[in-house]
Amino acid sequence: MGRDEADGRPPRHFAAASNISTSNVDAVRAALRAQGWVPGRDITVFSDGDPALKGAVISAARQQITHVLDWFHISMRVRHIEQAFEGIRQARPELKSWLLTSAYCHVPRLRHLLWSGYVDETREALGG
Repeated sequence: MGRDEADGRPPRHFAAASNISTSNVDAVRAALRAQGWVPGRDITVFSDGDPALKGAVISAARQQITHVLDWFHISMRVRHIEQAFEGIRQARPELKSWLLTSAYCHVPRLRHLLWSGYVDETREALGG
């Protein structure tokens, strides 16, 4: 854990990597405590929806948490889909099926909606 150069306080984020001496659960618990968390205090996790981080924090805290989907990371995952479609289009231009063409046109719009914070419009575009 480092210090924030601007005000000298510990950062409000952490990372953990597996090693022999400390389990991920122990590393997350230590990071939470280093941030001032005490058992029973509410915890909010921001992520792209991958259950691994949420699960690690629940295991470390031994309590339920609030999980918030992080629009930035979700948008970046959608960007990977955009890049995959572009790669397919360039590698196999003869693949002009309706599905590929439709997805190729709609995925950038979906990412734009996410990036711009249009939650309701994003849900509508996803059909939900």
